[in-house]
Amino acid sequence: MADEVDGEHVPLPGEDHEDQIAERELDEEEAAMSKEEIAQELADLKDEAEMSVEELRAKYYGGGAAASGSNGSSETRKRPKEEETSNPSKKQKTELQGYAMNVNGAVDKKHRGLPLSEIIKLPPSAILGLADRADPMFRGLHIATIAQLGSWKFYKAAKSIKILAELEEEGGRVAESKLNVNGMLDSSYEKKSLKEILKSPVSCLQGLADWTDNVLKTHKISTVEDLANW
Repeated sequence: MADEVDGEHVPLPGEDHEDQIAERELDEEEAAMSKEEIAQELADLKDEAEMSVEELRAKYYGGGAAASGSNGSSETRKRPKEEETSNPSKKQKTELQGYAMNVNGAVDKKHRGLPLSEIIKLPPSAILGLADRADPMFRGLHIATIAQLGSWKFYKAAKSIKILAELEEEGGRVAESKLNVNGMLDSSYEKKSLKEILKSPVSCLQGLADWTDNVLKTHKISTVEDLANW
């Protein structure tokens, strides 16, 4: 039999203490729980960790009215966060509301929702008015994306010549002038005026072979000026 000291039970050797018995019973209960039950218990503990003091007091000591006061119940207060987690696209749509900027007149309809950083990675046929058959043609000119098309050196050269031609005075070149754009042109076009160069075939640009004239004509580009305005 167990002895008593000052009214307290003292276990005999080999006899389990009450704390040990309680701990063993708890271990047995946990061992009997299913994975689903354990997961649910963990979820409940997580919810409680997010509760305010008032919510915990209402849960364990009653006072349902206090828990569902002007701010609503704990379930009501947590719902927006749960919805945000389960439907992140809803939050994104809300953040995008109010914007007006677009480039609808430049790209096909199916690409209008993309950011510019993605649009420039698309093939040239993504530009409004260009058919898919344009892509192989541009690849032959080493152009695979809209970004490469926009930075194509021959387009830049044509655009530069057009801007400069607007400043040119016919017959106004001074005798000692060394002005030229020889680095952009084939030698047979180097002495022509800027306005004459604009009316010349695209192959007059240094680095473009004669066959490119026929290729570009399929897209209504016959002259340097056409390329500059394209």
